Amino acid sequence: MRRFAILVATSWICLSSWAMAAPFDQLSNRLREYDASGATERPRPRSQAASYQEEVPAEENEAETVWDDPLGAWPGLWCGWKDGPPPGFWGRSEILYWWVRGSQTPPLVTTSPDNTPTGVIPGALPGATVLFGGDRLNRQGRAGGRFTLGYWFNECDTMGVEGSFLFVGESRDTFKASSPGSPILARPFFNVQSQQQDAIPIAFRNLPGSVNVTTGRQALGSDVNVRRALYIDQCRRVDVLAGYRFFHFAEGLNVATSSTLTDPQTGLPVRLDVTDSFGTRNQFHGGQMGLNTQFIGGCWTLDLLAKVALGGVSQRVVINGSTIATVQGSPPTPVPGGGLLAVTPNIGRFNRSQFSVLPEFDANLHYQLTPLWRLNVGYTLLVLTNTVRPGDQIDTRLGQFPPPTSPATFPMFSFHNSDVWMQGINLGLECNF
Repeated sequence: MRRFAILVATSWICLSSWAMAAPFDQLSNRLREYDASGATERPRPRSQAASYQEEVPAEENEAETVWDDPLGAWPGLWCGWKDGPPPGFWGRSEILYWWVRGSQTPPLVTTSPDNTPTGVIPGALPGATVLFGGDRLNRQGRAGGRFTLGYWFNECDTMGVEGSFLFVGESRDTFKASSPGSPILARPFFNVQSQQQDAIPIAFRNLPGSVNVTTGRQALGSDVNVRRALYIDQCRRVDVLAGYRFFHFAEGLNVATSSTLTDPQTGLPVRLDVTDSFGTRNQFHGGQMGLNTQFIGGCWTLDLLAKVALGGVSQRVVINGSTIATVQGSPPTPVPGGGLLAVTPNIGRFNRSQFSVLPEFDANLHYQLTPLWRLNVGYTLLVLTNTVRPGDQIDTRLGQFPPPTSPATFPMFSFHNSDVWMQGINLGLECNF
């Protein structure tokens, strides 16, 4: 998906640039003429568009480009509107419904039949059934919003600035399971001592237990661009964009288990609460280039936008774990060493920066409702490369549980990168003011 998104954005920029190369020399000459005559040949305000076209004879009013007629590329002319939108500000609000690539996660909770044969470890893979994990998480679509504000510096709309902010609604998934001992609940891992798959029971036979897994995701971003017209005629418009882009993508995964054991010395029940927490944060900062092509026909406009941002992504991984033992009639006692898959060797906060690419492709269809308002519906594809995600940072290798008092060797921490894509539909309303 990363290669596809980069290929689409780059190909569209190159194709549009090549297609507009021929008329660009002529356009540059007209731009110089327009700038040179700006003090004496000010373009008429758009509010005078109707009278302007009535005063000029038909044979003299044939405009090849917007540089001959500032209203040449305004779709409202074909809709019967007499006045064009006023120069100045424009804004657009959009409702998003996007899907985000799920985070690959190893199996975290398993179960086995009560009649598991002797010699087979209950809950151990590959024979156990996975209840949670072993797949991509948080794949459901989420609603969000995107807000854009721009300003044109002249009445021909040839130079302007725009900024946008978007967010995708927070995604939270929860898995809960409890058992009085049947069915079996377990936490799978790879035993580095025996060099085989193993599992620690959460609920087994007459020992009750429960597990609670929660995941969360947050995505938001913004960009600021300078927009310059490359070519405009009555049926099409091409703009080049350059600016700055920011994107924030964070996720979290928390596994909490509670088991009740029997102390072999006192015979009293002991509740063991184990927690593993994995959090990631990615913040992208970079420079951005883009190309926007519009095809105008009647009240309709097909808007194609391709942008590519190059920069750095600041990665942060936070791992924490805890084990608390509570003997009946006694206060909770922390057990040193951490949790199950979050122990001393991999507990901590880890940071680094990586080169990253953020391509985006948008396709929108606009309909001019009034001279000031137009409706749009479209599709967006966005990819952020070299991100850290919680499931990729989990090392399922384990040497001993509860964790030894001396420093353990496993699980270990090392950065693992992956790419995240977002895609979906958008519905919005744009206003000139």
